[in-house]
Amino acid sequence: MRYQYAKFIRPVIGNLPISMIKTSHVIAVLSPITASETTRSKTKAVLSKLVQWLVFSGKVDVDLMQIDWFLVNRALPPCSNIERHYARLGYDRIPELVEDIFLRLNIEKERDYVSSLALLLQLLTAQRAGGFLAFDRAIIGEGRMWFSTWSNVNFEDKIWTIPPNCLKVTIIRNQYAQPLKIPLAEETIIVLKLIKKFWKERRGINLAPIDFVVPKYDDLTRAHCSHCLRLLLKQMHRESLQRGGIGYHDPDQPGRIITPHGFRSTFEDWCLSRGFSLIDVNKALAHIGNKVQEAYQREALLKTRRPMMDAWARFCFSKIDQTVLARFAQSVAGY
Repeated sequence: MRYQYAKFIRPVIGNLPISMIKTSHVIAVLSPITASETTRSKTKAVLSKLVQWLVFSGKVDVDLMQIDWFLVNRALPPCSNIERHYARLGYDRIPELVEDIFLRLNIEKERDYVSSLALLLQLLTAQRAGGFLAFDRAIIGEGRMWFSTWSNVNFEDKIWTIPPNCLKVTIIRNQYAQPLKIPLAEETIIVLKLIKKFWKERRGINLAPIDFVVPKYDDLTRAHCSHCLRLLLKQMHRESLQRGGIGYHDPDQPGRIITPHGFRSTFEDWCLSRGFSLIDVNKALAHIGNKVQEAYQREALLKTRRPMMDAWARFCFSKIDQTVLARFAQSVAGY
């Protein structure tokens, strides 16, 4: 959000009195953004949030905000970009990637260690990073509600329940969305407990229910930064090439390095290739259906999704020596 504000919004309206911001200014902000529909949409969202904040904080009378969003949308020139999907890894290479990540659990650099665990957690649960990882900024006030905490993790029932306020569906359309319940495989539980172990052994702190599931490696008041995961994947790609490997490219988009969000596509491809139900896959991904689907398909389907998540985790860890995995499991038994 800071990028959109600094790059596009502030140069146009940054020095204007609030009462003078009009439709023409919003059009002036958004019109030059023609290379990326995604960038334009994000900038529009930031503008909308800014207007809401100005009104709700009492800084301006709602009747003085002369912005016609319908006119804004009609006045904008079309974007010229070709839509590209998030770069993903073919599922046949996922065990190789996990083996590479696992080797990093022996490194001393704390940021990369926590990033490795967060990357495994996102891969194993196939979730959007935004539910438990933050942008690189301080989290204050209501912002803490955007990210899942340890109160949402139930080791006894092996379920991670991500609240609606942490889900994309809530932000986009449905403020009454159901929480997302994620069946936790044994491998996923090990990763979660390794996060707890890190904080206990490196910081002398037992993570409390109010703490983020993945706190920033050196600051409990912040969720770990999602950007660190992208940096880690780029680093792993470079190191693979240096070892004479082929790196981590999207097989369908040559030259593009894989992204954490692309794991969701990989997960869906693998599940469907193994005969799992598309309904179960969509439930696991918290995909937004149409209004009829949202109204009628409200069951969490845990009984059918748990075998799917267990099988996915076993596949992801299939190149990890079982004795090594057993040592990790033993090391976190008390957490």
